[in-house]
Amino acid sequence: MDSISNQHREAQIKMKTKNILLLVPNLVVMLVFVSCQSGTKLATPTLPFVTVTVTGTAISQSSLTPTKGSPLQTATMTAIVEPTSVSDLNPTPLPTIIRQTATPLPTIATPTIAAATLTPLPTLEGEELALAVAELLANPMNCDFPCWWGAVPGITSIDEIKHAMAPYNFGIYEYEEGGEVIHLRFDIENNEEQSGFEARIVYNFSSTILVGVTGYAPSISEFLAKHGQPDEVWLQAIGFWPPGRLLPVRLKMIYFDEGMAVGYVADGDIQEDVVIGCFANEETGSFRLISPDSATTYRDFSPVFEVDALYRTLEYATDLTMEDFMQRFSDPTQPQCIETPAELWE
Repeated sequence: MDSISNQHREAQIKMKTKNILLLVPNLVVMLVFVSCQSGTKLATPTLPFVTVTVTGTAISQSSLTPTKGSPLQTATMTAIVEPTSVSDLNPTPLPTIIRQTATPLPTIATPTIAAATLTPLPTLEGEELALAVAELLANPMNCDFPCWWGAVPGITSIDEIKHAMAPYNFGIYEYEEGGEVIHLRFDIENNEEQSGFEARIVYNFSSTILVGVTGYAPSISEFLAKHGQPDEVWLQAIGFWPPGRLLPVRLKMIYFDEGMAVGYVADGDIQEDVVIGCFANEETGSFRLISPDSATTYRDFSPVFEVDALYRTLEYATDLTMEDFMQRFSDPTQPQCIETPAELWE
């Protein structure tokens, strides 16, 4: 009997042990489930394990037959998955995005060519010289505008200008200030039968670089035909003058984008309190060239505009519009006269 009882006890112990072992997996799942619901964080495993988070619906034994109105519970469960290959630990990287940036504009370096590096040009003589000078006078801006005889404000140096003008044997006059040449003047003389000079060109410099040119301009109609309508037209006149003397009437035009201004002077007269100035179709004018877009007012174009003179705009001083002005002064067959009230200039 005792042996039978012992056998019976051992069988019961084995059965309980088996049941306990069967309950262990369920306890683990329940622990994980309870941990997720309570917000307890599981320790993050170290490599080579990968943590995967899965959201699903937890179903208990009692929830298989849910009561009406009681929703199923949802839980987030965390599982630890062992990678099967090295590629799982090193996923394919995302492509690198390269942002396009604007290409910077090229910087134009100011030339600093020393005189010693310029090869001397041959001196012109006789008929060859006369033809070359005539070409210069006829086409002073025969280069990529804005320029004068190939010299560009803001770029060309004084040494380059002297080098280019050397073959013509012009009279050269230099004016210095503080040991630096600030003005360079070329006088183009007439032939032996005439006195004076045919043209005078003045270059202005700052730190040996050209900043402005003062020269001559063709007639108003010719200039307008080549360069078109100006941005501004200005007038200057005198309402009172001693008897027997002619009144000077000055007409000036500005092209801001091109950095140039041109001026003409006519002999005027007063008729019934109106100053009248008529410009000859063949009359040349004075011309001023500076760096484009560097001027904001007519005073920036001195000496074409006299600094101490009072100027008034075309629309203020006359009854002409810019269109009227272009129609009248661009046609060389029309009298190029302008009228302005004398009282404006008294």
